[in-house]
Amino acid sequence: MLTTIIVILISLVILMIYVGGLLAFTPDRKDDKYIISILKVGFRYLDNGKSRKFKLYGTLEFHLGYLIILFAYKILDGRKYAEIKA
Repeated sequence: MLTTIIVILISLVILMIYVGGLLAFTPDRKDDKYIISILKVGFRYLDNGKSRKFKLYGTLEFHLGYLIILFAYKILDGRKYAEIKA
């Protein structure tokens, strides 16, 4: 059971890195809506994490939101070095 969870988590991390690379190094103006939606999810997790009564879930949700926002920031930071298609 634990190995299945670890394999799923590793697969999700690889998928996130792949999507982040696609959004960062092949920028297109139509992709901005995806980055904005990633940021919205991150800020929603931050807000929900702060307002949780149960501290363990709140802390996990807060830090997950922080990581999602950091992920979107790194995508935007990588995009400034790539050539944007019109």
